[in-house]
Amino acid sequence: MVSFKRKKLKNDDDYKESKYRASMQSDLALMALIVEVMVMVVFDMFVDRNVLSNLGCTLIALFLMILTYFVGLIPALATNLIFLFIVVIGMAYEFVQKGLFFTGSIFWIVMPPLLCITLYFLTDRIRKLQAENAMLKEKVSEVSTLDSETNLRTVSIFRDHFEVFSTLAKDYDFPLYLYVFRVKYWNAVSGILSKKDQRRLIRIVSEILDEYKTGHEFVYNIDHMPPTWGMLSTMSMDGQRKIRDEVKDELANRIKDDKRLGSVDIQLEASKVKYNDKEHPTAALFLQDGIHELQYDVSVGSADNR
Repeated sequence: MVSFKRKKLKNDDDYKESKYRASMQSDLALMALIVEVMVMVVFDMFVDRNVLSNLGCTLIALFLMILTYFVGLIPALATNLIFLFIVVIGMAYEFVQKGLFFTGSIFWIVMPPLLCITLYFLTDRIRKLQAENAMLKEKVSEVSTLDSETNLRTVSIFRDHFEVFSTLAKDYDFPLYLYVFRVKYWNAVSGILSKKDQRRLIRIVSEILDEYKTGHEFVYNIDHMPPTWGMLSTMSMDGQRKIRDEVKDELANRIKDDKRLGSVDIQLEASKVKYNDKEHPTAALFLQDGIHELQYDVSVGSADNR
C-alpha cells in the first residue's frame, strides 16, 4: 500500500512538473514572438526605408506564419525556401550588376523562418496544455463520486462497489441483487418535453430511488441517454416491499398534478438480476444483464415482479 501511494504521488509530481514546464515554455515562446514582431515593425519603419520591399516581405512573413499555424512547420519552412531563394537571387543580382549589398536582405532571410519556428513552438505548447487539461477533466469525471445532475453515485463507483460486494457474496454466500430503472420510450418523451422538464423528471426519479433505500442499497446514475439508474442491493426487495411497483407508483403520483409532466405518458421500466459469479465475473456484465432484462418488463404502470 505504501509503495502504491508513493508511486501515485510520484506520478502526480511528474504531471505537475510537466504541466508547469509546458506552461513556462508557452509563456517564453509568446514573449519571443512578441519581441520578434516588434523587431520586424521597427526594422520596417526605421532601419530600412525601402517601403515597398519591406511591405512585401512582411506580408510573406505573415503568410508563412498562417501556414505554420494551420498546416505545420515543415510545409511552412519548405515554402519559406522559395522565398529565401528569391531573396538570395535578388542579393546576387544587385551585387553583381550594381556592386550593392543590402544588409536588409539578411534580415529577411533570418526573420521569417524564426517567426515560423517560434509560432510553431508556441502553438505546440498550447495544444499540449489543452490536451492535458482535457485529460485532467476526463480523469476528474471518472473518479468523481457523484453525478453533477442527479447527485447520485456514478457508474465508476458502481464498478468499485461491485468488486467489493461480489467478493463478499462469493466468500460469505449472501445474495446480491441489481435493480435497473429506465424511462420508457425516452426518445418520444424527450421530443415532447423541454430540456428543463427533462431535467426535472430525471431529478424526481433520482429522488424517489434515493428515498426508497433501506440501508442495504446503493443508487447509481448509470446513463443520461436514455436516463438509466441502478440500485445495488444486498437483499431482495421484492419480498414484503415490491420496490419496482412502488417506484413506478410513486413516480405516477408525483407527476400527475404537474402541468407538463402530467400531460405526457411517462413510464418506468424496471428489471431485477441476481448476482452469479459464473455469469457476472465483471461489473460490466452484471450491469449489461440488468439492462438486457428491461426488455421483459412489458407491464404498464407496475412491474410484474418476476
